[in-house]
Amino acid sequence: MNTPVATLMTLLKMEGAAEGWGRTDLIGEAAQQLLGTPEDTWNLTEVALGQLMVEGVVKPVGNHQHDLVALS
Repeated sequence: MNTPVATLMTLLKMEGAAEGWGRTDLIGEAAQQLLGTPEDTWNLTEVALGQLMVEGVVKPVGNHQHDLVALS
């Protein structure tokens, strides 16, 4: 079973390593891959991304630092 953190990490490693992801796009893509209601998976994924940012695993990048994220 995929977790929000595992799904986010897979997307960041496989598809977003070069230029990063827009936060909303990343959360949406990860939420679609998880089982559950759209609202629940969105909320869980948003919390997981915040946790990864606090831990320093994911960082803001580029000119729009609040919108674009990538692995640290």
